[in-house]
Order: sequence, then structure tokens, then C-alpha cells
Amino acid sequence: MKSNDMSEFSNILLEAKQAYNEAVSNVPGREKLWGWGFPHMEEYWKTTNESMERLLHYAEVEPHIAVNHHNKSHLQGFVAERMLQYLGEKGMDISRREFRPAVLSSPDFTFHVAGKTLTTDFLYRLGICANIQDHLELKELNTILELGAGLGTLSRCIKLINPKVKYFILDLPETLLFSFCYLRSNFPNASYKYVTKKEDMAGGLEGYEFVFIPSHFCPELPKLSIDLAINTHSLGEMRQEHSLCYMKLFQTHLQVRHFYSLNRYLEPYRTNPEASVSTMLDPHWTTLRWDFNPKITVIDRPTIPVDLMCTLELLVERIPESKRKELDYGKLGQEWLTRAKETELKGQAWHRSLWESVRLNPNIENLSLYVEFLGNAECREWPYYRDLLISLGGQVPQIAPSAQKLFAQRQSKMRRKIRGMIRAFGKKILAFLGI
Repeated sequence: MKSNDMSEFSNILLEAKQAYNEAVSNVPGREKLWGWGFPHMEEYWKTTNESMERLLHYAEVEPHIAVNHHNKSHLQGFVAERMLQYLGEKGMDISRREFRPAVLSSPDFTFHVAGKTLTTDFLYRLGICANIQDHLELKELNTILELGAGLGTLSRCIKLINPKVKYFILDLPETLLFSFCYLRSNFPNASYKYVTKKEDMAGGLEGYEFVFIPSHFCPELPKLSIDLAINTHSLGEMRQEHSLCYMKLFQTHLQVRHFYSLNRYLEPYRTNPEASVSTMLDPHWTTLRWDFNPKITVIDRPTIPVDLMCTLELLVERIPESKRKELDYGKLGQEWLTRAKETELKGQAWHRSLWESVRLNPNIENLSLYVEFLGNAECREWPYYRDLLISLGGQVPQIAPSAQKLFAQRQSKMRRKIRGMIRAFGKKILAFLGI
């Protein structure tokens, strides 16, 4: 690699670190936003003391950032082969000129097919693009906002397909380091803006090709018009209150036309402080795509048991306010409930129908069916919908004794954990007061 290239990369890394320091200088409690991922955040920051190449290579290894299979993995060839076949079936030709190799890719993850240098992460993100293109033409979109872009591989894929798109990335400052460095190095001539203070947004953000926004600036975001908002694999990893905040941003503040989500659904119940419900949609959407455990995730994670990989792929279109008065959400919800009742197997059709019914018009009848299933299946969504059913005056259906025991044990464990945290906090207060 040329020395002037390395110098440019060093400048990008330095710029990223300076922007990060400015953005978080007055933001206390960073560990609260990351939760269980706080130790990983500290590791991320350590890599910035080395080189940008080391930083990006670390991101490719870290499963919280990228989805890669190592060259030494016995699965890499199978995953790549099946993903290429899937992309071919979707008409996504990887031999196209615009699909050039990424800058600074780790040689530990790259392989070569038809003269192209590829990674499984790149193919996986192209698979997401192909699924979106079943319903939307990516080349025709003007603005995209991605929540939690990680390394920025999906952002890069979309930018290669549609060079004119304006791309907003909203993320925790620590992971924004990766997408900033990655996309700046892969699109050196693109205009960009890294928001470091709320005043940066006053002058408008639409004039840049890439805009990097630390998540704590959400309340100051202008009312942007967004053709497509995207989130993959993070709405279900954050706390429920944070997940709801982002969904409120998409549904009430920004003018979002379409929303794509690839997030957890029907996973086993746990007491971790992660969101029980990943994607909380209001009734004002038309569902274009609803696929449980889509093929791209099954291909990419061939050895993970299905109950641990549970993923729901959604693409929805916002219903204009002018047309909402014409719709009877109660009637539509009842129609979906009738479909669910007429479906014998509790598979894709049954779940889609009941999910739509509850989304459009939650009531005692549809929630009772939903809560009964979620409880007996010991799913993570059960507590949320149980509480919603109770709030509407409904009786919680009886579930299997084993499920009752599981929920009781884990809720008791959580209560003990909370009490322990309170006691520890009290001791610190007493020590501080010298008592």
C-alpha cells in the first residue's frame, strides 16, 4: 500500500477520534447505553491507538460489528457458495463493476470468486439489498437512514448500488468510529458530516452524502424526509425504553416512507435487560414483507439452532396521514384474526396473521391467543404482551406448568439482582457519607 494512502488513513482515524471526543465530552454514563457491551466498547477504543487498518480488522473479527466467517472456518465455503447462489436467484450479479473490493479488508476473511475479492459479511449485506429490491428500487431512493450501521458494510453496498443516495447513520459514538473510518476510506471523494454538537444540525444536513450522528443527538434531529429507514440486529439488543424511543423517532418525528427491520422475534425468554419486543410498529404501516427466519440468516448461520437464531424480516410502507381516516383498523385487525383462526398450523401464515391483528387493533381476543402461545413457547415477548392484555382488562391464559416455573424463576432471579444492585448502591452512599 502506498505511503500517501497510509497517511490519508491516519488522518481519517485522527479526525474520527477528534470528532468522537468532541461529541461525547459532555455525555456522562456511556456504560449505561452499552449495558452488557460496555467491555467491548473499551476494547474498540484501544484499537484506535494503533492504526485504522487495525481498527477495521478488529471490527471484522468482532461479532457485535460484522458478520464474517474466517478463512480457517470449515463453514466459509458453504456459506459463500449458498449466498452466491441466492444472490444469483435474486438477479444480484456480483461480477458487476461497481462491486469493487473494500479498502483495508482483513486477509483473514477475504476469498476470491470470479476475480472479485469478497467476504461473507459483504455477501450477507448484499442479500439484504436483494430482499429490499424485491419491493423497492434502491437506485431510486434519495435518502436513507440506518440505525446501528456497525462497520458500515450495508451502507457501502447500498452506496455502490446507488451512488447518488444521501446516507444518514445514527449510532452509538463508539461504533460510529468504525462506519466513519470504513466509509470515508472506501468513498474518499464523498462529502460527509460528523455531528459533534446539536448546533451542527441547525444549518441542515441534506447537503452531504454521508452524515454520522451520535445517538444522543436524537432529540435535536431535524424533521428529515427519509425514503428508507433501516435497522438490522440491534433494536432487540438494546433496552426496551431505548428501542421504543427509536421507533417513536421513526414513526412520529421523522418523515419515513419505508422501514426495513431484521431483528429478534420469538427467541427464548431471558431476564437480560434487552427489549422484549424488538420492533414496535403502530397501525399506520402497510406490510410489504414479513418473513420469519429469512433464507439469508439461515444460510449465514448454518450451525445455530433455530430457536436461538429467531429473526423476523420486515419491510413496511408508511400510510400517508391523508389516507388514514379512510381505514378501519378495527375491521382490518379482525380480518387478520379470522385468518389466524382458520389456519391450522402455527407457522408463517398463523404468526403473520396474529401479529398483524395485534399490531392493527390490540384487544382481549387477539391478545389472549397471542399471549397463550408466547407463554407456552417460553418466548421473550410474553411479559410485554401479558402486561398489555392485563391493561385492557383481560385474564392471562393458563400456560404449561414448566413455562410458569421458568417465568417465575427468572423473574425472581431478576428481582434478586435488582435488590442486590440497590443494596450495593446503598452501601456506596453510606460509605460516601461516612456512616
